[in-house]
Amino acid sequence: MPPPPATILTRATRPITATVQLTYMAQGFDWSVNYVGRLRPEGDAIALFAWLTVANGGQQNFREARLQVVAGKPSKRENNPPPPPPAPAMEMASPVAVVGSAQANVEALGDLKLYRVPMRVTVAAQAQKQVAMLVQPAAAFERVYLVDLTGGATPAGATRTAPFELRARNVVKEGLGVPLPAGTVALFARGAGRDLYAGEAPIDDRAVGEDVALRFGDSPDVSWALMRVAEARNREQWRVDIFNARGSAIRTEVLLPFGIEEKPPGARREERGWTLPVDVAPNGTISVTYATRR
Repeated sequence: MPPPPATILTRATRPITATVQLTYMAQGFDWSVNYVGRLRPEGDAIALFAWLTVANGGQQNFREARLQVVAGKPSKRENNPPPPPPAPAMEMASPVAVVGSAQANVEALGDLKLYRVPMRVTVAAQAQKQVAMLVQPAAAFERVYLVDLTGGATPAGATRTAPFELRARNVVKEGLGVPLPAGTVALFARGAGRDLYAGEAPIDDRAVGEDVALRFGDSPDVSWALMRVAEARNREQWRVDIFNARGSAIRTEVLLPFGIEEKPPGARREERGWTLPVDVAPNGTISVTYATRR
């Protein structure tokens, strides 16, 4: 059975030929941002690229459509009970079509951002469409390894590997300075003549001028061990050894518990304890001692 025709009632004071644009909410759509970061050989910057992926989970084809997406967290209010939610569109095993070499243009939309695909595209039913969203070839990031001592001592003779964060300021002079919609960042590093997967990190919506922190998994090149070296009735003495197997110096941040006797110089108070920056030489080891009250 063919779909029912659309009927529009209007009033006119004289006969006229006009073009009518019909705007309506289409159901079953989803979109996401997928970033790909490639560490540059110097190690202090990444080439950052982002795909905008739109998925059509419905049964209707949209041919030669103007495609726009809104990034951010718009305020929504429902006037009518919502329909039953469709299956998540981005989880469909559906074909993906890539829009040539085009890149979406960003525009301000109040406090949000609107991304407009510069040409008409076709989004088929049960399919996905991808278009380039962001290309930043040299975004400066600082790599920081995290040593969390709030969980207690490591077993005798054992070490723990340290996760790392890539941190940046979202400004032009640091190679960014563009709105960054929420998504995931897949990180690759060059090794053995090819790109090797180095981990994945979530990213929240970040406006121009805000700080960006991408937390990845543990690095086998940086490890640490914590041991109790002395104890008395009301006091315990601790030492953490940090090992750097990399051929370059690294920056670590050591998270100390709140119960330390004295705040170390340079430490700053955070939600879970005191954070102390510690630099470790190439292929080197450094030790930090502190005392806690029982």
